[in-house]
Amino acid sequence: MQKKSISGGVALLLLALLPLSVIMQGLVLSRLWAWFIAPVFELPYLTIPVAIGLAMTVRFITNQTTPKRDDDDTVTTFIVFAVVYPLMALLMGWIVTLFM
Repeated sequence: MQKKSISGGVALLLLALLPLSVIMQGLVLSRLWAWFIAPVFELPYLTIPVAIGLAMTVRFITNQTTPKRDDDDTVTTFIVFAVVYPLMALLMGWIVTLFM
């Protein structure tokens, strides 16, 4: 079986989505922290840069990697975890705040 390589355009797209993903994760974490953690435990709110650093630290410590799958799914998986997953978490968190 010949291994497929990611094309230059796809690699450039993934590279461009990386900063967007990091910022989006920081934004979502800071929002969820402000809605659920800070008021309950009387903790300070997180700024987006602090939330980005916290998310990166937790990801580094817990070593969250996914098993290697087919290369065709690489782009789709990255987009889902970089964009869709944080937006869904934010939406679900917002819905929960409506019941608080």
